[in-house]
Amino acid sequence: MRPQRNQVSGHVRLVDRARGAKWYVKYRLPSGQQVQRLLGPAWTGRGRPPESYFTRRMAEHELEAILADARRGQLSDPADRSTKTFGEACDEWLRYVKQERRRAPSTVRDYENVVRSRLEPEFGRDASLAGLSTERLDDYRAGLLADGELSPRTVQKVMVILFGILKRAKRRRWIPHNPAEDAERVQLKRSGDFNVLTPVEVEALARAAESDQEAAIFTVAAFTGLRMGELRALR
Repeated sequence: MRPQRNQVSGHVRLVDRARGAKWYVKYRLPSGQQVQRLLGPAWTGRGRPPESYFTRRMAEHELEAILADARRGQLSDPADRSTKTFGEACDEWLRYVKQERRRAPSTVRDYENVVRSRLEPEFGRDASLAGLSTERLDDYRAGLLADGELSPRTVQKVMVILFGILKRAKRRRWIPHNPAEDAERVQLKRSGDFNVLTPVEVEALARAAESDQEAAIFTVAAFTGLRMGELRALR
């Protein structure tokens, strides 16, 4: 029995973002799989829009072209060709960073903790990888920030890991498009203030160290600016 084919349809949507309004298209493929894509920033001024900007009419014309390609079978349909789950994508990325990127064991454990405690419970280990959308990721990011349980820097870290998982899945051709590429980024505000110790304070810190070795490390680090890895390499 041939699988049932669904009617191809879609619509354009204007979404307000921190950096200005943007046009998105959302459409349904013959398999029933729904896809959302960012077209580009919205143009509301007069005259011809700059390159990569879209008016409503331009966004609607772009959608019609996408739907025409979908009806002709010229668009990749993830639901037709991929049965990979989100959990499989997580496992593959963790294997990749451990075996191919050779990240430190402590770093891999940190990554795995985020994956198992944050991402898999949220998106579902057995959920279809192809079902993730940019809108879903944006909602997740916004929810983490609004909840306040995690600092903005930690939320940024979680989203970077999620981006890496989906980027690896795209690389393996498990999905045709990485929905995280169009998702909003977590913006961190930097004060620009630095707490710089005076020479007297550095000497006091060295005197308070638990060992002569720690005192030497504190002193050399303060007066040379060496990084931790460079300090550990000293003999």
